[in-house]
Amino acid sequence: MEVITCTGDLNYVNPASPACCEILVSMAEYFEIPISKEIGTCIMTGIITDTGGFRYMGITPDTFEYTADLLRIGVDIPDIYKRTLGTKTKANFELTKRIIDRMELLEDGKVAFSYMNTSDELEVKAEERRP
Repeated sequence: MEVITCTGDLNYVNPASPACCEILVSMAEYFEIPISKEIGTCIMTGIITDTGGFRYMGITPDTFEYTADLLRIGVDIPDIYKRTLGTKTKANFELTKRIIDRMELLEDGKVAFSYMNTSDELEVKAEERRP
């Protein structure tokens, strides 16, 4: 069992939620806070990134219901998907190459180990991407 240590004055934790932003949607519904297209875009970005584009375990029917609701208010899901998971920069390719070049295989190829560090990011001029 995973132990979650809360450090804030108020904490709401739902370990069954596959995306933190799903918790925000349910809280907005509970407090009857309307979700605008702009806020919905931010929420959908979180759902897409937290679920790996709906590929990770733990996705529930609620995940898709929240997504459908966000589509109904005009959130451009294909654009979010493209910008968060579908776009690779030159720096990303260069970092990937470094990681692959450093990769070591252990246990007859069952375990792969590699790394990157801050100097790698600086050398390839990697920048934080924002959707």
